[in-house]
Formats: sequence, structure tokens, C-alpha cells
Amino acid sequence: MIIKFKAYYLLIGFFLLFSSAYTQDQKEADSLFLIYQKNELQGEARMKLLNELGLNEMNDLDATLKYANELITLATSLNNYVYVFEGYVIKGNTYRQQGEFDKALEALFKSSDAAKKAKNLEAEAISYISIADVYSEIGNSSNSELYYEKGIEISRKLDEPITLASALFNAGDEYFNNQNYDKALKNFE
Repeated sequence: MIIKFKAYYLLIGFFLLFSSAYTQDQKEADSLFLIYQKNELQGEARMKLLNELGLNEMNDLDATLKYANELITLATSLNNYVYVFEGYVIKGNTYRQQGEFDKALEALFKSSDAAKKAKNLEAEAISYISIADVYSEIGNSSNSELYYEKGIEISRKLDEPITLASALFNAGDEYFNNQNYDKALKNFE
């Protein structure tokens, strides 16, 4: 019984930690939009602006997709695969929010390809975790668990505690929802 309470409190703690750590900020997006409208930034500065706009826009998902697509196009032309990765993650997460799961998976698989081209293992782990999240949401547990494990394996090698904690928490939630309580508890611990 104590173990169940322990897992429950860990679950709540991680939820609060990650919900506050990765929140969008519409005020930030609104101020960045004023800079965007001026159309004065180029290259790296433009990519950074588009990335921040895509991450913070909350009210207009079509605008978020527009920023993501512009970021992907610009980053691809400059062979900056880190920003290509970022653009596809934003695109995938936006499609996920819209309930367009096939498009979300397509974008997230492209994000993992970009992460590999950038030779960025943490980005690759994030892509796998995001892919697993979509599979979880559509009820495809076998693929969800597979991609969580890929993300967890990479995160452990890199000693990336935030990425690892996110993957373990989400995988634990997937195991819990599928009544695989032993694995869920192992991940939550």
C-alpha cells in the first residue's frame, strides 16, 4: 500500500515539475511577433525567433505551423539540422494538439532524422519520446513502449536527467494505463 502512495506522489510531483517547466507563454509570443513583423532578422537570428515563436504561440495553432514550416525551410537551406529538428518537433506537437496524429508522427519521424544528421543524441532521444507520446495517445502501446525505451536508453547514456525523467515518467504512465503496474512503479521510482 505504501508503494502505491509513493508512486502516486511521484506521479503528481513529476506532473507539476514538467507542467511548469515547459509552459508556453503567449505574452512572449506576442512580443516576438512584433519583431517577426519587421522582417529584419536573417540566418541564425531568424531561426531563433521562429523557434521561440513556435514554442510560445498558444492561441493560433495555424500560426505555429507557419512558424515551424518557415523554420524548417530556412534551417534546411542553411544545413542547420538542429533547427530542422526543432521545427519538426514544433510541427509534430502542434499536429498532435490538433488531433492529427498521422501528420504528427510524420513530422516527429522527420525530427529524429534531423537529429541524427545533426549528430545530436539528446535531440534524437526527445524525438523518440515525442513519437512514443503520440503512439500512447492513439492507443498503440507496443510502439509507444518501443520508442520510450529508445529514448530512455539514449538519455541514460548521455546522463540527461530532465529528458530521462520525462521519458521514464511518460513510459511509466503508459505501463500504468495498461495495468503493467510493476513496470510502471519501476519507472516512477
